[in-house]
Amino acid sequence: IVEASGVNDAQQFVETNVGTTFREQATWFLNHSVNRKRRPAKPATVENWQYCVDKWLNPNIGDVPLASVNNGTVKALVGVLHAANLSPQTMKTYTNLVKLIVGSAIDDNGDQLFPRKWNNEFIDLPVIEKQKQPIFTHEAMAAIVEKASGQDQVLYSLLAGSGLRIGEALGLEI
Repeated sequence: IVEASGVNDAQQFVETNVGTTFREQATWFLNHSVNRKRRPAKPATVENWQYCVDKWLNPNIGDVPLASVNNGTVKALVGVLHAANLSPQTMKTYTNLVKLIVGSAIDDNGDQLFPRKWNNEFIDLPVIEKQKQPIFTHEAMAAIVEKASGQDQVLYSLLAGSGLRIGEALGLEI
């Protein structure tokens, strides 16, 4: 049975153990993200992902077989990102991209080839604390609305009164 299935074949053994590299899967993932029919990624998102892959991921883990990318690999990557003084949010974003790329490797039935239980504690991913969220005082917002005119005045009043983000407000239809 083993012989008939081809599992004993030396070439199959090598291909199974070496297989696709992280670099190859990242290329496939980025192309697939743009071209998929179900919720394709926006061009700006893919551009940011491509920068991350080119600048940080491929130089550090690009040649690692995808099957070997695990918590230890990502922990080493986080060490490199930390040494480069990247912010905790940037490190989280980049490690999440690694997780997406590894998770994108699927078989013919759509099952993940390399399911992982990621452990951020072991990876030593920094906790994001004290995010800077700019806010305007009531007086500052009143001054902004007062100096604006026409539709801009209505827009600024709407933003201040509703808490909408600018993108959400611009998406409103009358």
